[in-house]
Amino acid sequence: MLAWLVGVGGCGGTQAASTLDTTATERAIKKVVGGRIAPDVDDVRCPSDIPRGVGKWVTCRAVLADGKGAVRLTVRQTNPDGQLDIALADAVIDLDDVAEDLRRQLVATYKRTFEVDCGASGPEVVEPNTTLTCEASDATGKRPVAVRVLDAAGTLRYDVAG
Repeated sequence: MLAWLVGVGGCGGTQAASTLDTTATERAIKKVVGGRIAPDVDDVRCPSDIPRGVGKWVTCRAVLADGKGAVRLTVRQTNPDGQLDIALADAVIDLDDVAEDLRRQLVATYKRTFEVDCGASGPEVVEPNTTLTCEASDATGKRPVAVRVLDAAGTLRYDVAG
């Protein structure tokens, strides 16, 4: 699981004891997460009332550049000073990389050439336990390949049909 720690010192204005400063929290999350996932993060959006307290958590969204979607982030306060643990709840996978990895694995396993098409290209936000379908073709024909995204880190499992 991809996770990061970030410190957010401020409390919310009039609700100082019960909430964290949403704007400061969003800025801190963007600073930490931005550049560590691709495409880059354009914006971070959290609920307006982020509960303050060790163990309290919220789900925020990191809006990705170029209209590539939004990734859910689980944000949990780890100490009384406002230190936050940020973990991806969704995977960001690059379908071009998936196709190339699958092609390499098929070539290594079957010792012949393959072409792989995953339908789209570029980055895609995917919830864990989602199954995508790619198509592998060689001289003997075409077969669907189920590509299961196992976790938020983007761990993949391939299952060649038939």
